[in-house]
Amino acid sequence: MVDGRDDWGISRRKGEGVATRLVVYPGAYHAFDASSLQTPLQYFGHHLEFNQSAMDQSIDAVREFLHATIGGKEQTK
Repeated sequence: MVDGRDDWGISRRKGEGVATRLVVYPGAYHAFDASSLQTPLQYFGHHLEFNQSAMDQSIDAVREFLHATIGGKEQTK
């Protein structure tokens, strides 16, 4: 994705598009932000499991992105 390629062979030329940042949250699976999912499960071959730490980190990352991209009030926690 960062190189501009995907699984379908669609790509873009170097320098086109916008900067990409890939964030991996260790121990996070599908549905890591679904707080109602208290018991991990398998669904259509995917492991689903809530992860509070990953959810908190992802919310912070989105807020940082939005603040840097569109601005707004000073960030407060």
